[in-house]
Amino acid sequence: MTKSIEVVIGLNLGDEGKGLTTDWLTQDKKDVAVVRFNSGAQAGHTVQRKDGIRHVFHHFGSGTFNGAPTILSRFFVTNPILFWHEAMDLYKKCGTLPNVYVDKDCLVTTPYDVYINQTIEKARAGERHGSCGVGFGETIERAERGFPLRVSDLEDETTLLEKLENIKQEYYPERLKELGIEDNPILMERADERFIRDAKEFYNSVHPCKDTEAFELFDNLVFEGAQGLYLDQNSRDFPYVTRSSTGLENVNELIADIKADVDVYYITRTYLSRHGAGPLPKEINTPVKIVDATNVENDWQGKLRFAPLDYNRMFDVVEEDLSKLYNRDYTVNVMITHCDQSCLVTDKPVENIIDEVVRATGAENVFTCWGPTASDVKLERIEKGRENGNIYL
Repeated sequence: MTKSIEVVIGLNLGDEGKGLTTDWLTQDKKDVAVVRFNSGAQAGHTVQRKDGIRHVFHHFGSGTFNGAPTILSRFFVTNPILFWHEAMDLYKKCGTLPNVYVDKDCLVTTPYDVYINQTIEKARAGERHGSCGVGFGETIERAERGFPLRVSDLEDETTLLEKLENIKQEYYPERLKELGIEDNPILMERADERFIRDAKEFYNSVHPCKDTEAFELFDNLVFEGAQGLYLDQNSRDFPYVTRSSTGLENVNELIADIKADVDVYYITRTYLSRHGAGPLPKEINTPVKIVDATNVENDWQGKLRFAPLDYNRMFDVVEEDLSKLYNRDYTVNVMITHCDQSCLVTDKPVENIIDEVVRATGAENVFTCWGPTASDVKLERIEKGRENGNIYL
C-alpha cells in the first residue's frame, strides 16, 4: 500500500494553527502517526476539542487526542524533564500514556543548556533574540562543539553519568567563561539529580528506534512542523530565528526512501503574529479583543504582537521551500485560521485575504477555520494551483 504523506508547515512566524491543523488531519484516520520533524520542547501547539479539553503540545504530536502515536525524528531535540511533566498532564486528560517512538540520535537537553540559555537571554535585556528559555539552541551549540548527549546515551546509566560529567567538567565551565556567566552550583546540583531521574523515566517510557523504522509501522504519516518559515535558521531575520529548518528540507531527507506524493499544508492566520523579539514590519497596537490563551505575556517573549500579512514575502518563502522537494510530486494546500478575528487586525474582508494568500502560495485547495477547534474548519475553494513550479492565477 502506498503511504500517505501530509506535511504541516507554518507559513509565517509561528502560532499559525499547526496544532489545530494536525488534529484535523488525524481525525477519523486509521493507522496514522504524527512525526515531529524539527524543533523541540519550546514549540507549543494548541489543540482544543469541542468537549472543552485543551492541551498545548510540546513533545507530543497534536494528533494525540485522536489516538495517533508520535514519532520524534532525528531532527527533534528532547528534554526529559519537560517530557515527563507533559506526559503526566496528558495521562490525566487521556487516561493513558501516549505512544511515542523516539529516534536514538535525537539530541537531549540538559539543565546546563537551560541555565546558559536563560542566563544569556536575560543579560541581553532590550536586545533579546526571543528565546523561549528551555535550552533548545544551547543543546545544538553544545553538540556542534563536540559534546552531544543523545537518546541512545540514556539507555545505560554508566554512559549517561559519564557523558553528563564530561559536559559538566569540560564544556560547561568553558561556555560560562566565553559568555561571561557565573555558575550556580547549588542550583545545578539539584537540577542534575532531577535530570538523571527523569532521563531514565523518559527512556523507559518511549520506544527508542530509528525514525525510518517507525515510519514503516504506519500507512499514514502527518509531519507536524514547528515555528514558521520566517523563523528558519537561514532566514533573513537572523538572529531572531530558531536553530532549526522549519520547512520541507528535513521532511525531504526523512522520506527519501518512501515512494509517495506529498500533500503540503501551509498554515497562516488572517494576520501576522509574533511572540518574541524580532522584526515585524507594519506592526500595529495589540487588538484588545484578541485573547490568546497559549501566547500569554511572559518574561521570555513578552506580549503577542500583530501586523498585516506580507504577501510578497509569503510568495518568496513558499517558492524557496517547495524547491527542497526536488523531483517529488506534491500538492499545495493552505489552511487560513483565525478568520473570525481578521476584522480586529485588518479592514480587508476575509475573501480578499483568501485571494491574496492563493496568489502568493499557488494553493490548489484552500481551507479556512472560523474558530478554535478542528470542527470549525471548512473547504473554502479549489484552485488551479501550481504546475512545474509556476503559479497559475
